[in-house]
Amino acid sequence: MLIFVYEDVMNNLKIVEECNCCLLKNPNSVYKNFHSEDLIPWHRGQCFDIWNNVFVQEGRAEEQFKNTPNTTYLCYAVLPRTPTELLAEYVVSEDPDDPVFYGTCYYKNEFVKMIGYDVDKNEAPTPDTWRFNHKCLTCKNYEENRNKTKWSDLMRWEIADECRDCNLEKGVIPTKPTPQLVRKDAVCDGLTSNSYSAGNTTKHTECTSDLTQECSKRLYPLNQRSYLTKNECFELARRDEQCSETVTLRVLNNSATQQLKAIGLDSNFTECYCHYRRSCCLDCSSKRSSGYEIYSLAAPTPDPKCSNGVVAADGFGCCSASCGAGNCGTNQNAVVQVGHCCATVACGVTRSCDEYGPPCRMATQFVNSTTTAPTTSSTGTTTK
Repeated sequence: MLIFVYEDVMNNLKIVEECNCCLLKNPNSVYKNFHSEDLIPWHRGQCFDIWNNVFVQEGRAEEQFKNTPNTTYLCYAVLPRTPTELLAEYVVSEDPDDPVFYGTCYYKNEFVKMIGYDVDKNEAPTPDTWRFNHKCLTCKNYEENRNKTKWSDLMRWEIADECRDCNLEKGVIPTKPTPQLVRKDAVCDGLTSNSYSAGNTTKHTECTSDLTQECSKRLYPLNQRSYLTKNECFELARRDEQCSETVTLRVLNNSATQQLKAIGLDSNFTECYCHYRRSCCLDCSSKRSSGYEIYSLAAPTPDPKCSNGVVAADGFGCCSASCGAGNCGTNQNAVVQVGHCCATVACGVTRSCDEYGPPCRMATQFVNSTTTAPTTSSTGTTTK
């Protein structure tokens, strides 16, 4: 999702509170005589590219998207008109033949909770709509729209080839695991320098090309070399076939993010990288690097007893099996083998093995058969 603000709108806004999001090009389901109707005011004047903090001259913004898939959504800030007896604040259409149908306007609204007032539980909820005049949404699209919970989850309107009763035929929505923080203040080896850790190149990659960051890919918004929110980073990585399920973020706090915060936008922006899916890149081998965070987009696989990893010397840490016995250490900066080979709190690993796989921390200390002294983790239970 990209956001532009036209100069005349920006001059009247103290804070960006409303925006319209629509397709770059009208879909085929729009009536043929309306296909040339453009919802994006490309030629209104110069606009301000919020992400890059620069003005874009009239017409230049449209050029940036000439080779972009028509299914891409673009958002632009709006200053709504004052409603009158004849004109509403917004134009609303429930006709799929009309280009306006495929746009969605978003606005910030203060949450108000009425203390002591309970909604009548017997009151029938307003039914969601999947049929619009003579056309219908696909049942999958209908279910997706019903289950959107965040404003960043754009509403999409996909017309089915034939109508089906979506209350009887439920659409199947693929589940997306919640991204997991793997290690804080760490990166995959090779990301923050021009070469892999000295002496470990052959262990962390089998690629024969130039070994300069070829196993990490920087992700950007479409046609823009700029920053992303965390959720945008995760979504781009999921959709990129070159990306594995390992993502690295660097949270920014510079003058650009402060300017965004000043106009009311989420200023928690990041540099976004994914670890390439190439087989020669092997797995991410993490090492300490302040300000970075490593996430996994894969579904969690609990390993409470570190059955699928190797145990650290302290008996609580669990490292990747690829680290090998005796290589699950406590050195935050050293990268010994392929994988996550440091599983201490000091290394930035805090997640529990009861919920996740390596690297993680076990609630109960691993005890050898010759050990009888009771031991306890800071958050776990006592055992012998």
